[in-house]
Amino acid sequence: MRMDLINDNSTGAKFAPVTKMSLILSQGDLSSLIKRSRYDTSPSTLPNSKLFEKTWQYPAQLGQGYYREIYLRQGMHLEISDYLHHKPMVVECCDRAHPVELHFEISDESPKSTSTAGQYWLYSSGFAPAKQILYQPHPRSLSLSLHIEPDVFKTFLEESACIHLPDLGSLLKPSDDPYASQCCRTTPAMKVSLQQILNCPYVGSIRRFFLEGKVLELIALSLQAAIPSQPVSAHPLKPDDIERIHQAKAILLKNLAHPPSLRDLARQVGLNECTLKRGFRQVFNTTAFGYLQAQRLDQARLLLLAGDLQVQQTAHAVGYHSRSHFSTAFRKRFGVSPQEYLAHYQNDNPA
Repeated sequence: MRMDLINDNSTGAKFAPVTKMSLILSQGDLSSLIKRSRYDTSPSTLPNSKLFEKTWQYPAQLGQGYYREIYLRQGMHLEISDYLHHKPMVVECCDRAHPVELHFEISDESPKSTSTAGQYWLYSSGFAPAKQILYQPHPRSLSLSLHIEPDVFKTFLEESACIHLPDLGSLLKPSDDPYASQCCRTTPAMKVSLQQILNCPYVGSIRRFFLEGKVLELIALSLQAAIPSQPVSAHPLKPDDIERIHQAKAILLKNLAHPPSLRDLARQVGLNECTLKRGFRQVFNTTAFGYLQAQRLDQARLLLLAGDLQVQQTAHAVGYHSRSHFSTAFRKRFGVSPQEYLAHYQNDNPA
């Protein structure tokens, strides 16, 4: 649960005072109270058979609602809180390591003295000093937080070739440096992703895969909005070039299993190779090969879900001649091997 400072003016925020009527709890005590009242667990399991989703009833002595944790993969989990408090409450937090975090306030009214619905906070990793947080007894508060361990986030940046962008790299602070935060306005596209996460229709392993995909989408949207635009390229694309880049994308989508070479692709759309490469970077923020591989793997996932093809057949259908290369790429994108993915789906959907 994201909590805002009431005793640190470094952010420039105005904080409500603690009153004699406020209930004061340590963060550990609050967690213990919540997790003593677990009332539901998802029947779905991770490959190691541990439950990946747990829901707790909010303690009746504090308020009403629920708190949910969803573990998507190693080093990345969601927290969803939907509650209202009976009275003011102060939570005391001790010094701790802070992960990279995205926190969204979703409901119309939030009980936190500094929060506003329709905004999200982007937090870097680093050191989080001791602090106090004040919760006010307002109507319902619905929020979603995504926690990403620094090494996992670093892998995301490396895979997207964004690790050298200073604004993104600054989200990875050493463990002894104070963490930083940034407040941004939630965009319409983010609101759609948030609602899809909150109203996920699936169960079992497919639920976890769906949620992970939506979370990655939410990360991309959030970083795009939070990070200042990069300087305009010294060689900006012309409108006609952009149209040709989209034509090249369409050609790749139609030929996932047997794509043209970069040279042939450039020739087909009337661009030179250099402009084609630069265009994919500027328009899609990835290389032509990176785009092709992502689309191949997304198509492979759908083929596995259809249940008509085995792993080897699926690999060939999307253009992978080596099963091992396919398995490695699939695991890198989805966090599990295609064999594990298929097994989870078959277990959740017996014939």
